[in-house]
Amino acid sequence: MDTASMLEVYRRDRRRLLGFLLSAGGGGGRALDLSRIDLDAVSADYALECVAAGAQFDASEATRRYFDERRYPIMIGSPSGNSYFLLSRPQPSDSPPKEAAPSIGPHAPPPLANSTSAAESRDFFRDAINTSGIGYVTKDDNLADIPPQQVKKVDILSLGLPRLSTELSDDDIRETAYEVLLASLFVSGKMHFSEEKREKKRKFLKGLRTKTEGSNSSPQVEDGYAHILDLIRVQMEANVLEELLLSSTSLEYDMSETLRIVLSKLKDTEDWVVSVPEGRVEVLTIIERYNTKLSALTKKFDLEDETYHWTHNYHFNFRLYEKLLCSVFDILEDGELVEEADEILETAKLTWPILGITEKLHGIFYAWVLFQKFAQTGEILLLKHASLQIKKLLLHHDIGEIELYTNSFVCSEDACGGDRALSLVDSALLKINVSCRRQLENYHAHFSKKNYLIFEDTLNLALLLVKTPIEDGCEEDIMLNESPEGSTSESKLVHLLIVRSIHAAYKQALISSDGRSETEFKHPLTILANELKLVAEKECTVFSPILTKYYPEAQRVALIFLHMLYGKQLELFLERTDHLENSKEILAASNNFELFIAQKLYSVYGAAGSSFSNYLKPYMIGRFSSPLILQWLHARHENVLEWTKRTIGIEDWTPLSAHEKQATSVVEVFRIVEETVDQFFNASLPLDIVHLRSLLIGITSSLQVYLLHMENQQVSGSTLLPSAPVLTRYSESMNPFAKRKLIEPTVPEEKVATKLNNLTVPKLCVKLNTLQFIRDQLDVIEESIKQSWTSVLSAVRLLDYLACIASGKAISENLSSSDESVDELFTLFDDVRMAAVNITDTILNFIGTRTVFWDMRDSLLFSLYRDSVEGARMQIFIPTIDQVLDQVCDLIVDVLRDQVVLRIFQACMEGFIWVLLDGGPSRAFLEADVDLMHQDLAMLKDLFVAEGQGLALDVVEREAKQAQQILDLYMLKADTVIEMLINESDQMSQHLEVTSARRRHVHDAQTLLRVLCHKKDKIASTFLRIQYHLPRSSDYDDIPVKDVSSKIPIFSDMLKRGTSFNWSETGQQSFRVMKKKLQEATWQ
Repeated sequence: MDTASMLEVYRRDRRRLLGFLLSAGGGGGRALDLSRIDLDAVSADYALECVAAGAQFDASEATRRYFDERRYPIMIGSPSGNSYFLLSRPQPSDSPPKEAAPSIGPHAPPPLANSTSAAESRDFFRDAINTSGIGYVTKDDNLADIPPQQVKKVDILSLGLPRLSTELSDDDIRETAYEVLLASLFVSGKMHFSEEKREKKRKFLKGLRTKTEGSNSSPQVEDGYAHILDLIRVQMEANVLEELLLSSTSLEYDMSETLRIVLSKLKDTEDWVVSVPEGRVEVLTIIERYNTKLSALTKKFDLEDETYHWTHNYHFNFRLYEKLLCSVFDILEDGELVEEADEILETAKLTWPILGITEKLHGIFYAWVLFQKFAQTGEILLLKHASLQIKKLLLHHDIGEIELYTNSFVCSEDACGGDRALSLVDSALLKINVSCRRQLENYHAHFSKKNYLIFEDTLNLALLLVKTPIEDGCEEDIMLNESPEGSTSESKLVHLLIVRSIHAAYKQALISSDGRSETEFKHPLTILANELKLVAEKECTVFSPILTKYYPEAQRVALIFLHMLYGKQLELFLERTDHLENSKEILAASNNFELFIAQKLYSVYGAAGSSFSNYLKPYMIGRFSSPLILQWLHARHENVLEWTKRTIGIEDWTPLSAHEKQATSVVEVFRIVEETVDQFFNASLPLDIVHLRSLLIGITSSLQVYLLHMENQQVSGSTLLPSAPVLTRYSESMNPFAKRKLIEPTVPEEKVATKLNNLTVPKLCVKLNTLQFIRDQLDVIEESIKQSWTSVLSAVRLLDYLACIASGKAISENLSSSDESVDELFTLFDDVRMAAVNITDTILNFIGTRTVFWDMRDSLLFSLYRDSVEGARMQIFIPTIDQVLDQVCDLIVDVLRDQVVLRIFQACMEGFIWVLLDGGPSRAFLEADVDLMHQDLAMLKDLFVAEGQGLALDVVEREAKQAQQILDLYMLKADTVIEMLINESDQMSQHLEVTSARRRHVHDAQTLLRVLCHKKDKIASTFLRIQYHLPRSSDYDDIPVKDVSSKIPIFSDMLKRGTSFNWSETGQQSFRVMKKKLQEATWQ
């Protein structure tokens, strides 16, 4: 048995059972006339209640209960008593819910009892909200307050046609529409079409059939009026005939009663099936006769093809035609039109004479069903088609009689939301307009970047219907609610939509921020500012580009309104807060929001003024935040300074890593400095030059403390120089067993020696790297601060711009702080750079001296050329020097490598010269030794040139020039050197200062005297003995002795003696001056 037959059997059995129950005890003691009762429309529950209670059965109440029950899903009795009905379509497999039904609309989240401070914050926030006139639960009828998920459930897409007296279901109407279409096809003679068309016809006609028909094939129709009536009876319920015939007020009572009895027989399927053909014809003939009588009544508008049913049953006809037009939608692809949509529309026009449809009515109904389907599916193509139909409709004008006919159909009062009576066309346009407005008045909730095209088309449709009268249910006093004078109706509508949508988005953000504050541990105002910033950004990127096409002031209105709404909440907070120490987060969020508003206003409107600017009231965040920033900077600087002292106090000057060769402490110092800078600029608070000065002073103070500590760890390089031995004249020892005088070199003091332990070459390299790191990072920080300050100046400009347009003043280009004054502040960093450079020079000078005169004192200075040149050549010590250079190159950064190597080479040259001039009694040179020493000097230079990989050749030659010249002096005869010494002594009276050993000139008296002291030459020895009374070199032993701290006078023996050599008068006078200066000099 197919589905249709099973349904018919079920209905028959139900009628029999209800008839038995009601005839047995449903009349309350009186017999019931069941022939006047439609048992298919009787509530079984109501019938059972009447029988059980012995109450009188009321047919109208039974029918009402029946249709009320059909609105809800079938429920199984729940003993728990806490089940509830769903208005949505439930899933068959789901069990009934067991919890309280959720309320509709936004509510504030429940407060937590264990959070006192949070509760106080929320209570204050709610108080502030209520003060501004915005409550959590609003009774405002404006649909901007309804959440998006609830808007679709509001029944706005109902034309408000008079209700059907028989409560026909959608399936009944769909079946009837299908039969009307079949009848129209038969009457027009278009029912018989070709085979290739048949399948296509079946496809689009299938959408009109009920689900119970399934895949039944198209009926094979035969000619003949009786067969058409029989076909209508089989596929259309008697309720349709009752709706068409019995609802008429033109029928007499007897005719109505007769017709009611006939229809009751028609409803009795069993009687109808077993009845003889003559009985069926009689019933149908009676129905036909009454219908003919109705059709013969006077026409109301005297239109062609006009019938009685056009005007008296329009509510039913229009529902049928609406169902016919729905067949243009694809039943398999929701929201899509079938390919044969145009052909379906042409076919539907065949029903116009039967249903009383005109061109204008067709247009409004087609636009209506298109918009209905769009509301269900969100398919933008349907919205475009609906807009196109409405445009055509607004341009269409009928002749007088047809226009009167079209406008005669009046909607019920509740369809319009008020007491006005509107025509069908106006009602449909109003409903569409209301639907668009409900979404557009809260477009932030209903639209996004993904469906902005739908937003634009919805707006276009609302603007198209802008002259359609609509009641404004918004009673709230919203500022900016009135658009400027002289505005068009379109711009006024856009203005109103912006204000209401922004206000709705603001209220939603207000409620959301209060709920989130408890879970995110933030003040609601902070969250509100961030959420409103997102609203403003969405407004500017998604909606304003569309809205400004119709209303140039759209973005300005939205931004100023948002700024004003948040400003009221912020003002309330600041008025009620005495201590702002914990309000930096709120001030920062407020400042960010205000800067965003200002930037968007400036980027679009620039300096152009507007009447809406009067609503701007700058927040003046800087007035509240400035002292807070200074307090924070002071506390932060103390922390940085303390951390700097602590980290450098434990520094052992080892490199951070193989690639990062600076000290760990300096990295930590700059890390905390950079954190301070980042927090300073990321605080998102208004800044001025006073704050910047405080920041730079704090950074400079910390770095100066660091550099001062490094400087105090250094010792003078002069403490490392060996004391010059006593001057002697060369003489070979005559008695090898004679007792010799020991030359006792000095050693540094204990305090200096302790410092030297922390000034090894590797640590000195790390210090140099650290100083270079300080200079580099200082440049980086300065550049970073300047770039960040540029952003600060941009923010200052924006706030200045906002203040100017709010006050109506001209926009000023002058800033509170000029670039020149900012550049002057950064001279503080120059002091740090200069200190770092000076300490770098000190360490560079020290590292060479330390390497040669301390680390290689025994291996080089006290060993080179000792006793003989040939036995202690430079090549013996080259590996030691090379090892030191390798160590330095591994530890030092590339930018300082050549400087350090150069200082070591300079120290090597000083050490080489020290051996040549101050080498002591153990060193004496023949002219033949000079060639070997020339070779040693060349060997040393080659080491530092390193085949082009080391120092530049010209630099090496320049630094070795003095040593080369001294070697050249040893090539001269003793008489020549003596003559040069005498000539130099003649000029001593004009040069009273005696130069030190490190500033000695090649041809000065000290150099020439020492060359004579170290020459293995009898003439030189004789000259020194007679003129200077120098002791013999064989009388002294200059082997170094450790742990000796006594100072040895250099020339004490020499200066106590007189002179008796053949000097000229001028030479003798010059020598006396030289002798006096030698007594005053300290030779080191």
